[in-house]
Amino acid sequence: IYTIAISLTNGWPVGNMTQVELGEKLGGVTRQHISNMEKGIRKINIEAAKKLAKIFDASVEKFI
Repeated sequence: IYTIAISLTNGWPVGNMTQVELGEKLGGVTRQHISNMEKGIRKINIEAAKKLAKIFDASVEKFI
C-alpha cells in the first residue's frame, strides 16, 4: 500500500508511488500482485519488466 521500497531487499528502485498506483501504471495489476512481485512470490514476465524499466528509468534486467 505504501511506496515501493523494494530496493532495500532486492535492488528494485524506490519510487514515490503506492502499490496501487504502480499497478495502474502497469495496466491494471492488483496491489496484491505488486506485493507478491516485490516479495519474489510472483515472477515478473518480460512485458511487465519492460514496463517497470520504463516507469523507473532502469534496465529491464533489473526486474527479471
